[in-house]
Amino acid sequence: MPFGWWERVRRGASAARDRRGFVTVWVALLMFALMAVAALSVDLGLAVLAQVAMQTAADTAALEGLRWRDDPAVPPADRDLARRARARDLVERSFNDRFELAGDSLNLGAGPILELEGGVGPGNALQTLRAGAPPVYRPQLELNISDNARHGDMVAGTFGANACDEDLSNPAPAEAAGYCRRDFLPSPPATSPVADAFLVRLRRTRNAEGLDDEAGTSSGGPPLPFLFGRGSAMPGGDPAAGYSPRHHGITARGTAIAAARRAVAVGGASGEVPQGVTSFGLSRTFWNTMGPDATVPPSTAVAGTLSCGSGRGIVQIGDPVDAIGPAGLPVTLTTGFVPIVDSIEDASRVIGFGVVMLDCAAGTITKGMVSVVATSNATAGAVRALPALGESAWAALQVARESVSAPLLAPSMVR
Repeated sequence: MPFGWWERVRRGASAARDRRGFVTVWVALLMFALMAVAALSVDLGLAVLAQVAMQTAADTAALEGLRWRDDPAVPPADRDLARRARARDLVERSFNDRFELAGDSLNLGAGPILELEGGVGPGNALQTLRAGAPPVYRPQLELNISDNARHGDMVAGTFGANACDEDLSNPAPAEAAGYCRRDFLPSPPATSPVADAFLVRLRRTRNAEGLDDEAGTSSGGPPLPFLFGRGSAMPGGDPAAGYSPRHHGITARGTAIAAARRAVAVGGASGEVPQGVTSFGLSRTFWNTMGPDATVPPSTAVAGTLSCGSGRGIVQIGDPVDAIGPAGLPVTLTTGFVPIVDSIEDASRVIGFGVVMLDCAAGTITKGMVSVVATSNATAGAVRALPALGESAWAALQVARESVSAPLLAPSMVR
């Protein structure tokens, strides 16, 4: 046996033990880091779920608020209040397991409400945790109808206009201080009932600017606190000197804007949907020069039959005139969506829609003299494949479409 072999074996065993201890230290440190990342992932995931729920509710409420802007069943003086109440109720139903205004048994909501009390030092340690009452945040939007303030839950205005003292070349649509937006200008209260865009926002914030949770104007829930993340190396801070994650938690928002756009397609009326496409179309020239109350002979119709019947079904821009009539549904219209027709490269095609009131007994048609947002049965997007027209034909159609006076409008999500 070579001299010193036992000493070499002993030294090798000692080195192996040293390496095992070294690896154990690194594994412990790595596990600590992984657990901190996992903890933050849980907290941030909870915040994302709350934000998605709030954004979904804001999207549907913005469309609802604009869709009922010109509700014919409500007097014009009451329409702004009625549509805001509809949007508010839709948000409340969105966070109810039975889609009602009360009786939620599953505690659905835009994230939990968790109250943290106590706290020691900048790390805000040794706090106690308890569920709030209610245990989840259920947004109840304020109508914001008296001032139409820009920081309100529901705001009527103009999309694409800058309300901030900032450069419009900045493409970011984020809200600046005071809830000022570079892509939305609130309307004065006197004109807000007929504004062509509608904004809805939901929020869970620490109300740093004092503009949240303002009676009659804005609502607001508490921010989502960090829970598992408190076991990580998250820094503390003085809550009075600015944002401190351990003290202030996570802000969650949902903001949506719907704008009125020219209708691209309309459908036929039915027993459940009283408004729909008429069985006749009118030329663009006649429509644009038509007075507010006109007796229209049958020869005026450029397509279909001039009657109070509903058209055959879905009609959209670019369709040939034979897609309009004859009447295909046994429905008598009192208000209809009339296709406007123009010659596009030697073919008569639908270029837009208007609103008419029909008096079948008197044989008169009254033109809607202002643009109206359809409450139903109209969309600003195509519902099937558009006709295969050439590039020049589509360019001519768009030019003709923009020249239609008092066009029928439909709500569309724009932000």
